[in-house]
Amino acid sequence: MISAKQLAEILGISPSAVSIALNGRPGISEETRKKILETAEQMGYVHKKRAGSQNTNIYLFVSSSFNGSSTSDPNLFVDQVIQGISYEAQQLSYSLNITYVELASLTAEKIQAMIDRDCSGIILLATAGESVDADIMRSLKIPFVTLDKPAEMYGLDSITIANAQGIQLAVEYLLSLGHTSLAYIGGGTAFSNFSERWLGYINAVSVHPELAGSEKNIIQIHRSHSGPFEYSEFINAFLDKKTAAGEEVPTGFICATDWMAISCIQTLTARGYRIPEDISVIGFDNISLSEIVTPKLTTVNVPKERMGALAVDRLHAIITGTAKERVKISVLTNLVIRESTGPAKQ
Repeated sequence: MISAKQLAEILGISPSAVSIALNGRPGISEETRKKILETAEQMGYVHKKRAGSQNTNIYLFVSSSFNGSSTSDPNLFVDQVIQGISYEAQQLSYSLNITYVELASLTAEKIQAMIDRDCSGIILLATAGESVDADIMRSLKIPFVTLDKPAEMYGLDSITIANAQGIQLAVEYLLSLGHTSLAYIGGGTAFSNFSERWLGYINAVSVHPELAGSEKNIIQIHRSHSGPFEYSEFINAFLDKKTAAGEEVPTGFICATDWMAISCIQTLTARGYRIPEDISVIGFDNISLSEIVTPKLTTVNVPKERMGALAVDRLHAIITGTAKERVKISVLTNLVIRESTGPAKQ
């Protein structure tokens, strides 16, 4: 008797697409469904549907560094991404299983032990910079998508943020307000998001002669000191250096995250600067906290829930065999203008 896996191999489609057709679930074209059912009948396949089996399982592996208090640095971002994944999975009749793991330590054996035989696909959320060896994922023969981490160099599907585009929006906006001396506060460049934001800043200021010198105003935040309110020492060191050299402090600060922007505002305020009368500050991510701090934070908005939904949609396309190529989807950002920015002081 032919198996469902053999049926999928004969048709040249994924086993999950065969499962969807045989169980009468939505998610594939009627043409594909008809082809699967007709071939199954011709090959004498006998489908035994399990009692109560309605949904197909997908797994979300999240970096364990996010598994903590919802007030910790990245979680306000990650929580909204997961909300988008959860909602879209429900819309497409998937059962979602969320597991917090040390992604870098995963092996094929560990992954197999964590999933069941009805697993149709995996989403990897690795914002912290962790990753899973691409060869491991390929060896599993399970559809998967990486989220918030580019994987095109491995020929894998990924949903990412248009980081450089977001920073350019911030630079252009401050320039429109008359700011000609800017500074950038960023995290470790070993991580793709921070690296892209840092390079985006360098490129954005370099094309404007009136911003000459701004490319040198970089405040590097080291990963080992990345608690939500542990950035002030780096910001103060930069400000002290400017003061000692008799140089003017930049009037516009662009930060790689909202947490860095909030710390920047607190540090500047403690030194007697007024926000935004003396200095304007822009964050990145648009976490919920940015709306309730004082002053309310101007920030680059990342459509977090939409990113999560796109990851599920892309995984669904791979599962159902409608994805004919590997893609990197870069989600564009937009600027949310609030109270922390204003015209440059004359």
